[in-house]
Amino acid sequence: MSKIETYVNYAISVANDNSKGYSQQRRRIAQTQEEVDEIKDGDCSTIVLNGLVKADIDIGNATYTGNMASALLSAGFQDVTSTVNLRTGTGLLRGDIVIRPKTNKRNGHVAVMIDSERLVQAQYDYDGQVGDSSGKEIRIQKYYDSPFTYVFRLNEDTTQHASSVDPHLFSITLKQNMNVRSEPNSSSKIITVAPKGLGLGIAEISANGKWGRIQNQVSPAQWICITDKYVTRYETMPKISDVDPHLFSVTLKMDMNVRSTPNSSSKNNIMYVAKSGIGLGIAEVSGNWGRIQNQVNPPAWLCITPKYVSRSE
Repeated sequence: MSKIETYVNYAISVANDNSKGYSQQRRRIAQTQEEVDEIKDGDCSTIVLNGLVKADIDIGNATYTGNMASALLSAGFQDVTSTVNLRTGTGLLRGDIVIRPKTNKRNGHVAVMIDSERLVQAQYDYDGQVGDSSGKEIRIQKYYDSPFTYVFRLNEDTTQHASSVDPHLFSITLKQNMNVRSEPNSSSKIITVAPKGLGLGIAEISANGKWGRIQNQVSPAQWICITDKYVTRYETMPKISDVDPHLFSVTLKMDMNVRSTPNSSSKNNIMYVAKSGIGLGIAEVSGNWGRIQNQVNPPAWLCITPKYVSRSE
């Protein structure tokens, strides 16, 4: 898993774990990756800094929002504030760290972006207890202008290797045609329609447990409803090393037949039609055909020539 995915997923996991909450008094910064998960409570800066420690990013002597910027720059982050509209959030990417330095009128604040429209932040100690009985102390919410002043972005190699494949938590098979959306809710933009019978890996679950982010669809994310009414769910929890790794990703330029064999010579090998716009991981190549990731038994093949797909290496 990439460094960006590691610290973003850490922040998401803390927000979704109500045994962990907000506290200025109990805040501490982990010294090792193993120590990170032992920490129960923290504030906005320790959530970010401990996520960076877990991602094996050197945070130097950073201890709070006020001295975080220089540590981020030293660790390979870039100041990309000039490329972002902080009022609307346009231009923000997954993993961006947004900072509001302390002033005479406001305390400092920092948050981690999940995507251009959502962030994770530690907000306030609502109950004075260990953990988060309110569910609001550390939370995922829609982006807002805090007002933030700076945006820092990690410059890392985004090439996917087998060891850094976005692991799936479980697999699903669709019981019917389903809308794939840009956000984990039924009012967000429809990206494409996934056909009945399609098998997908789910890599992240929404806070309400009803939506799943499709594996390897991170920027932009693709979400699908994962309730029992719509999908069959396989609870096998593979280790990262067991996940069928993708060699590269493709996005479909048009509706395409998915076949049980890597050829178009027979109508009998058509399994279903994958809709234009859907993104898929390709785990095996046979000439002009690619086997869809985690589709092994039975395999599902797709033509991967440039005429039909856009390919991300």
